[in-house]
Formats: sequence, structure tokens, C-alpha cells
Amino acid sequence: LREFAPIQGHLSRLEVVKEFEHEGEVIKSRCMPQNLSVVASMTNSGAINLYNLPEVNIGSDQKEVQRLKAKLTGLEEESFALSWNKNKQGLLCSASGTTVCVWDVEKNTTPSVELSNAHVENINDVKFSQLNEHLMISTSDDGHFKMWDLRTQKFIQTFKAADDSLCAGQFNPLNEHLFAVAGDSSGNVGVWDLRMPAGALNELIFH
Repeated sequence: LREFAPIQGHLSRLEVVKEFEHEGEVIKSRCMPQNLSVVASMTNSGAINLYNLPEVNIGSDQKEVQRLKAKLTGLEEESFALSWNKNKQGLLCSASGTTVCVWDVEKNTTPSVELSNAHVENINDVKFSQLNEHLMISTSDDGHFKMWDLRTQKFIQTFKAADDSLCAGQFNPLNEHLFAVAGDSSGNVGVWDLRMPAGALNELIFH
């Protein structure tokens, strides 16, 4: 254990209890919801490092490659899009450029689903539904969101929700039909219903 340096004369109560090397920058990290010891971490090369925290040996002189549980391949650029499936253990999705990848990390380090040219422009976010293990949303710089069915590996719905970039999408954790998209220059959050795709149900203005 080691404590952070004192800040303005006060000793921080935060302690580093585990540390491990990481290839390149840490862009985003997420714990698997079914097993919080498993952590996926996006690198600036597009590779995703997969760690099992109890297996990380603090103070060991082992090389980084021996510290990794696995390294997931399939993407070539960094991304902030990284999401675990809360309904099916081991499913992880991410995207960079115009490609979406889904891995079953308990079976393979290569994608089980790869959606090339999923959008016309760069993809900013992908998320699994919290209630439907087969449903996934993607948002892009092209202003569109798309709903994907992993069983067919095709989008079942798409809509241009903004004149510029859409940065984020999120499903309602209590209603499988409702979701929100946001991130364009208006600053608004649009609330949508899958059963009524003609337009947003509501907007949170100037959020």
C-alpha cells in the first residue's frame, strides 16, 4: 500500500491497493457486472486489455503480458465506447471508426460479432440494453442512432436524431422500450420509445 502525496498539507485517505502496468493510455475501464474482479480497459491502440484483479501480483517483477488475463483484438483505434452486457455474462461491446465489435470474453479474444461500416461516420458510443440481452444501441458523428439485434447482426431501427454528432445513448433500466440519446450541439437529451420511432417522445432542453 502507498498513499497519495499530501494535498495542501492534508494527507489523503485514498490508498492504492492494486496497481498494474497498462499498454498505452487508459481510455476507459469497466468492470464486468456479474464478476467485479474482471476489468476491461480500452487502450489508445484499440486493443482492449482484460484483467482479473485477484490475479494481479502487486510488487511482482513479471512482465505486463503475464499480468493480462487476455487482450481483445478487432479494433484499430481508441474509443470511449465500452459496455458490458448485464444480462449475459462475458459479453462486451465496443466500437471505433465505423466498426462495432462484440466479444464473448469467456470463449475467445476475437469478436463473435463484427459489424463493419455500421455507420457512415465515427461511432461514439455503444450500449447493451439492461433488459434485453440481444439489443444494442450505437450513436455516431453522422447524427444517427441505430438499434441492433445481435441474433441477426442487423439494425432493426435507425433515425437521424441530430444535425451533428450524437455522443451517447442509454437504455432505460426499468422499461425495455425507452432510451435516450444526447451529445449534439443543442445540449438537449432526447427520450425515445422503440415502439414509436417517428420522433422523440420528449426532450430535456439545455441539459
